[in-house]
Amino acid sequence: MQQEKYVHIINNDTTVCPNTSVTLYAQDLFNFSCTGYPSQNYSTWTNIASYLGIIFKCNGQYYIRTATDVLTSTNLNGPWTSLNFPGGLFAGPTELLGVDATGRLHVGTANNGTYIYNGTTWSTTPYLSGAATGGQFFTLLPNGRIIITKTGSLAGIYYSNDNGNTWQQASTPAGTWLFTTVADNGNLFAVGPSGAIRSTDGGLTWTLINSQLGGITSATGVTKDCNGVLWMAAGRTFYRSNDNGLTWVPVGPIPSIFTSDPTGGTLLATSNGEIYYFGFTGTLPPTQGLFVTKDG
Repeated sequence: MQQEKYVHIINNDTTVCPNTSVTLYAQDLFNFSCTGYPSQNYSTWTNIASYLGIIFKCNGQYYIRTATDVLTSTNLNGPWTSLNFPGGLFAGPTELLGVDATGRLHVGTANNGTYIYNGTTWSTTPYLSGAATGGQFFTLLPNGRIIITKTGSLAGIYYSNDNGNTWQQASTPAGTWLFTTVADNGNLFAVGPSGAIRSTDGGLTWTLINSQLGGITSATGVTKDCNGVLWMAAGRTFYRSNDNGLTWVPVGPIPSIFTSDPTGGTLLATSNGEIYYFGFTGTLPPTQGLFVTKDG
């Protein structure tokens, strides 16, 4: 069995906000060199990786997946220990989702529901099978509610009030919604190919906010830094909000390799002032890359 290669954006817990779980991924990254825009914010970009991979990290523990198993380690460089995922080759782990309020690891599969690992044994629920769970798939709210975004045959946003044992679909505008983040006032934001949406009731209902972002038609990433500032990659522009998403200000362009709007990506702000962006287009061959900036 050939194990996938994994790439990390952050090195240790000190580079993200305290008590933060981080899901990072990158795929088929080319060796792009992207600099420019000397008179604007986001002027200096550095390509930092050219791998395929997924890492999930929570409470000092790293998790990775292969085609058939889930592995764990306390060290990014291993050694890695198998968790003996029971799904097998045709029901292998599609996505590492997250850790719930009781400390259990949730893993999504394409055709066999979700699996839950309690530290000793695996159990399965029949919920959320389908093509994929996507984006910032798993958001744990302070009240214990879990929010999952999903693509494929069951595209939408789902929530669970019982640690993932049962799920309900949220009311959202039409479209596929991916990455989510929570503002300091409890409002939630999600982005996707149809733009950006906001929830003010803990993820039960969502409304479109494209008009607040200059009439955008797509967005690829949203995140919050350690000071509570929200950041969003929408179209080919980065936006910032200092008031929990009430207003958004354009602060600069995404990397100049993108001559059309990216169709997917991710965004991460770290406590040392760095912002990481991974974007890709739907063209063939795709334009894609993983970049970091320090002048936001």
